[in-house]
Amino acid sequence: MSTTAGNPTILIGIVFLLFVWLVVLSIQLSVIRRRYRVVNEAAKRGNLAGTINQCVKDIDEIETQLKEAKLYQEQTWNQLQGVIQRVGMVRFDAFGDAGGNLSFAAAMLNESGDGLIVSSINGRQESRCYAKPVKGGQSSYTLSREEKEAIAKAMSGRFSRQGKERLFGE
Repeated sequence: MSTTAGNPTILIGIVFLLFVWLVVLSIQLSVIRRRYRVVNEAAKRGNLAGTINQCVKDIDEIETQLKEAKLYQEQTWNQLQGVIQRVGMVRFDAFGDAGGNLSFAAAMLNESGDGLIVSSINGRQESRCYAKPVKGGQSSYTLSREEKEAIAKAMSGRFSRQGKERLFGE
């Protein structure tokens, strides 16, 4: 007993801790009182059960809307897989004498690397245009170096599957 009585620092520390504890308890009591008032007011109006039932209905409705939104998102994601979204273009001088890199190869592909590649060969006297189908980043037709490069550019900008995982929590 003489150790606490002889040392006022310990007493001040204990009183301070008790004061902090009192403040915390007062805040908690205030929150509980506020919640009690809300429930009590609903009960006085005879509407407590109705309020609870309405909250349950609202939660059910929100869950239904969330499921519908998720389904719509997945459908949209699946539709986007077939849309041309990867484009790569390479300009080049096909003949060395035309100048200005007027020839080009442009690959237009979807997420899976399916689509087409269009090449335009431009010279001084004539121009030719070719289109070749692409499946999985490859073509059944022989591809020029520039066409292969355009496909590689288009495929390098691919959106990772992690995007779908972030959207749908898969």
